Amino acid sequence: MSSDLLDLLKQQGADISAATDGQMFVNCSGDAEHKICALQESAVVCPLLDLICIRVTGKDRTKFLHNFCTNNVNDLESGQYCEAFFCDVKARILAHGYVLAGKEFHEIHMLPGNENTLLDHLNRYIITEDVTLTSLSAERTMFAVAGPQTQDVLRAVNRMEVFSAPGCRMNGDATVLQTNWNDLPAAFVSVTDESAVETWNELTSVATAAGDSTFHHLRILEGYPIIGTDLTGDHLAPEADRNEVAISYTKGCYLGQEPIARLDAMGHVNRKLYQGWATIADDTKNGEELPTVTSRSMVAEASFPVLLPLPVKLAANSSPVLAKIKDGPTVRVDRLV
Repeated sequence: MSSDLLDLLKQQGADISAATDGQMFVNCSGDAEHKICALQESAVVCPLLDLICIRVTGKDRTKFLHNFCTNNVNDLESGQYCEAFFCDVKARILAHGYVLAGKEFHEIHMLPGNENTLLDHLNRYIITEDVTLTSLSAERTMFAVAGPQTQDVLRAVNRMEVFSAPGCRMNGDATVLQTNWNDLPAAFVSVTDESAVETWNELTSVATAAGDSTFHHLRILEGYPIIGTDLTGDHLAPEADRNEVAISYTKGCYLGQEPIARLDAMGHVNRKLYQGWATIADDTKNGEELPTVTSRSMVAEASFPVLLPLPVKLAANSSPVLAKIKDGPTVRVDRLV
């Protein structure tokens, strides 16, 4: 995380706060409704100061990563990426993010969480393999760009190669991953701390400066979980409901593959992470333990998107579900998907 960028954001009037775990939250000045309109009609750029970046080097890195995540790393060509979970032998989630393939190294990009959990887990299995894991999180700054004009925004940064299809490009001081979230073009841009201020200025010259509230609004609509917040080590990878994009059922053996294959054969999980739209509830069920909303949009007001883990049976009847926002009110959640 760039301290220079943090200072600049403060000078620009951004609201910056820190959670008890030290994670930084940034929201740039400006009207929230304007930022959502820009997300839908043009583009926004959000500083993501606590994203995790791990570089993987060594001649055995491709096979090693393939054996310890849920997606097919072996088939990635340089410039391609996949979304994946890293699990223990029982398929319980340890980490989740993107695996990016380059000519000389791979990178793992994740939303904020316990980076050491994944590093300790993977390093435990390096015995004779030529694989080295290096955290770059402390020396990199990341930005999310999203909206219909995402590619036009990326072109404003001269050193970034823009390409038409989803994919990734990695060079010495910048990594760009282009994807789609909730049917909107999106990109994650990782740069060295030394170039963070320059990159921010270039991006915001053509995009609306936003922040965590806008980013997490989009993340919730995409159904993209944060491990440790939406899902924990007690959850199995298929319970995230990202199976089509993050789990390969044809890649062969990997750590956690057997329980995941059994769940696939059963045809369902007993609980999963749902998306829904919530409104403040007029009534509550006194004395009844309610499910907990794990993520909520702070942008919308009367009705807002949320994520919450639920038993499948509870969500199956299409009726609204009463749930509790942590340290907040009871809400009525409907349109569960």
